Amino acid sequence: MPSNKQKTWILFVLIMVLGYISGSIFVGPNNLPNQWPGKYFFGQFRPHLGLDLQGGAHLVYEADTSQVTDEEAQSAISGVRDVIERRVNALGISEPIVQTAQTPNDLRIIVELAGVFDVNDAIRQI
Repeated sequence: MPSNKQKTWILFVLIMVLGYISGSIFVGPNNLPNQWPGKYFFGQFRPHLGLDLQGGAHLVYEADTSQVTDEEAQSAISGVRDVIERRVNALGISEPIVQTAQTPNDLRIIVELAGVFDVNDAIRQI
């Protein structure tokens, strides 16, 4: 059973090691020497910001399904989603989201385009 002095020494060493590790991570590659192995990770790491952080367009298209059956509406909304997804992918937007949503009364297609600020241009191209 370790004594209080040994426990204190172990705790001190553990805090020093954790401090060194966290300091080398949070200080960043620009302030560290060139031999630091983490500079290659941080130098190539570029996070992709989504719609919530980068901003962009959130479009909701609602389908009028009053004249068709439920099966035809599901088939049509799936086809429209595929067409919109191809058009959005052709725009070159990183990580777009195109999904369908169904409520008891209507069908919707939700399009989220991160980094697009001209909503009218996005609507025109879709």
